[in-house]
Amino acid sequence: MLPAMAPSGPSSLRFRARLVGIVGAGIYLASNSVVLLIVRPLYVDTGFEYALLAPLLTTLVGLPFLYAALSRAIDPTMDVRGRRAQAAVQAAVAGTEPWQTTLKSLTVGMASRGVLVSLGFCAALWFLGLFAAIVPLLLASPVEECQAGEEKGYIPFHPCRIACEEEDDALGCRQISRALAENAGIGNDVGRDFDRSLDFARRACELSDEYCRSLRYHECLADPEVCRLRCLQDDADSCFWLSKQYYFTHHRVDYDPDQGYRYDLRACLLGRKSSCLNTPDLVCNDGIATCDRRCRDGSAVHCGWLSVIFRDGHGDTLADPERRWEYEGLACEYDREIMPSCGPNVP
Repeated sequence: MLPAMAPSGPSSLRFRARLVGIVGAGIYLASNSVVLLIVRPLYVDTGFEYALLAPLLTTLVGLPFLYAALSRAIDPTMDVRGRRAQAAVQAAVAGTEPWQTTLKSLTVGMASRGVLVSLGFCAALWFLGLFAAIVPLLLASPVEECQAGEEKGYIPFHPCRIACEEEDDALGCRQISRALAENAGIGNDVGRDFDRSLDFARRACELSDEYCRSLRYHECLADPEVCRLRCLQDDADSCFWLSKQYYFTHHRVDYDPDQGYRYDLRACLLGRKSSCLNTPDLVCNDGIATCDRRCRDGSAVHCGWLSVIFRDGHGDTLADPERRWEYEGLACEYDREIMPSCGPNVP
């Protein structure tokens, strides 16, 4: 008669086996996820973040195999082969005393080999996925990486810089000039540098006429005084970009919204329509009567913008040529540089 298995709590053993499988698979998934999070910035920087799906998918594929192997290491009978081995050993050693020891030795050996095979299989899957993720990085050129970033709305700093400096890529130069001007760009370890920004902007303009229009912007950031002189020579772009510097605190001029309104006025009158849109509401935000009072108190900025309001009409205020010329005359009386119509302003 076959001796019965010692009732050592099969349900408890099965529970421990499943718990070990779940915990082991969880640790495997967590460790691989940490690795992916560590290398993710490199992929974001180059525009190939999608490549990280490969090691993630191979990790998920390997989880069931790892779970099964770890579970069998605790309870070999969770595997079909383990159960067959148990039955075979029981039949072979029927009536003998040490059959439990023989069974344990056989099934534990099978489980150990299964764990090693499954771990090797999971590791192979992981490295296969990682290799698949690395391939796009190896094949992509800096120019392609910079273009990918531009399409997705960000600046991969180092690839764009290499594309500009080594490949003479106009887009790369333009992107680096933006990154240095705005302290932007993934991987930007330089920060804000208006002078170098201007150098890259000039290079972009040399390589492609398409990027020459933004040159004024960078010139004004690097040298506001030169920008001011060009504005007084009726260069609308210089007036426009100079005005924007006074609305922020990180430029080479002191924060002064009134000065910004002043140069926005010249830009508007010189044809830069975007300067005409919202500035009247900012200058005369307390109403026309208050704006008129400030004008008559000596504010050329308020007089100038009132002349624009009555020239074109704005909001509920209708055009009024008579009042327009009155305010324009007052503005020029207070400040000869406030409007192009005040006369020659070149120093």
